[in-house]
Amino acid sequence: KSYTYAPINSKKGYIRLLTIQPRAFDSPLEVNLYKYYQPQRSRSLNFDAPFYTWGSPADPKTLLVRSREKGKLHITRNLATALPYLRFPERERLIWIDAICINRLDYDKRTLQVQLMPDIYRAADHVVCWV
Repeated sequence: KSYTYAPINSKKGYIRLLTIQPRAFDSPLEVNLYKYYQPQRSRSLNFDAPFYTWGSPADPKTLLVRSREKGKLHITRNLATALPYLRFPERERLIWIDAICINRLDYDKRTLQVQLMPDIYRAADHVVCWV
């Protein structure tokens, strides 16, 4: 079944963050999505934000999200290639990835979340470039 995003209140400063569970590089990905306060309001949050090229939407890959709202998300091949490199082998990693953390099917929420992107990248501990 397709992943169903839990609602968040972007106007009150909520964003979603993704946790990638620790595993060996070649192990299947295990991820969860959670809602958090907007980073500028919660400086104690340690997360990274990959900056990457989306690539072609043709031939999407499937990502299984294991949080309470379990389901599958379709992501680009380029993002699917990057995710194993973003995973830590010994501890979970908290990251913000626009293509996963923003519900692209909800136009109003998407617009609000896109407006937060500069603040999100500024608040990230590390911005990792993937080209």
